[in-house]
Amino acid sequence: MADVDDPVSAALFASAETDPDPPSAALLRQYEIFVGTSQALESRRQTANTFFQSVNVAMFGASGFLAFQLPDSSVGSWAIIVVALAGLVMCYAWRRMIRSFGQLNAGKFEVITALERRLGTPVFETEWKVLGEGKDPGKYVPFTKTEAIFPWVFSVLHLGMSVIVVLSMVGVIQP
Repeated sequence: MADVDDPVSAALFASAETDPDPPSAALLRQYEIFVGTSQALESRRQTANTFFQSVNVAMFGASGFLAFQLPDSSVGSWAIIVVALAGLVMCYAWRRMIRSFGQLNAGKFEVITALERRLGTPVFETEWKVLGEGKDPGKYVPFTKTEAIFPWVFSVLHLGMSVIVVLSMVGVIQP
């Protein structure tokens, strides 16, 4: 029953070696619960992405407001730099969180596919194989790779804004 080459299956189904009965209703219920936790994780992931996008847009709005209200003020320039640096920190945290969500999701699907093998219906595993296991961009580009672009884009914008403000402060460019 438990595949000795698969530590996830071995851990989940250690007692299945002596159990000749087909998968139980309890196992099916565990599977349903675990798939539900995976869906909840995806919902939290989307909420986190929306939060970080909104905060970054608000930071650019605040910087634009400061630049408009205090065009020749060093206080305004320093405030814009502080906002941009805070934006860079937010983008770093965002990238780390995307990575963490991706790792957690991968672990969840390892467990889900082990449960599916035991249940005899490996639908997620089959779907993953049909999609080229994320290795063929013509079939599927993993969401983690796509969403990871946004923190980099915002980071470049924050950094660019800081450089422009600093160059303006030292007189290299005119505002």
